[in-house]
Amino acid sequence: MSKVLAWIRSILCFLCFFQVFLQLTPKESYRKYLKFFGNLILVLLLLRPAASLLGQAESLEQFLKFQTLSNEYSELRMHMEGMEELKNTLVEKTFRREIERQIREVPENLGYSVLSLSVSYGETGEPEAIDLVLLSSKDEGTAKIQEELSRIYGLAGEEIRITVKEA
Repeated sequence: MSKVLAWIRSILCFLCFFQVFLQLTPKESYRKYLKFFGNLILVLLLLRPAASLLGQAESLEQFLKFQTLSNEYSELRMHMEGMEELKNTLVEKTFRREIERQIREVPENLGYSVLSLSVSYGETGEPEAIDLVLLSSKDEGTAKIQEELSRIYGLAGEEIRITVKEA
């Protein structure tokens, strides 16, 4: 019962704050975008208990995290393509650092610790191969990590090498 009340309270708080935020928005043209994103958040709030009843709450959360990483990578690629003439070593280093941060985030979201990471980049600056060394006390395989990295960065399975060391 307390979980249901907490769920209802979170929805009501969101709706109240969202309405105040909408009223403070200066232009009517911005409100339609805010309403759209507010409705998306409301749908997620409404789906969370249903997902937890089905035992899929953690999967939903992981899916949203991985989808966010995929979107971030797509945006990075678009920015890099638009800056071909401005490309310099500082921009490339920053781009590579961000890709490596995202790659580290995938196994960390699945409960692994990253001991080392090595990424090989092609001429276009995109990752061509990934070598990961992970630390884990789990006996589970690394297929999910390989699958997500492959999906996000468009690499074949053999281009992603993962080694797990026991904790």
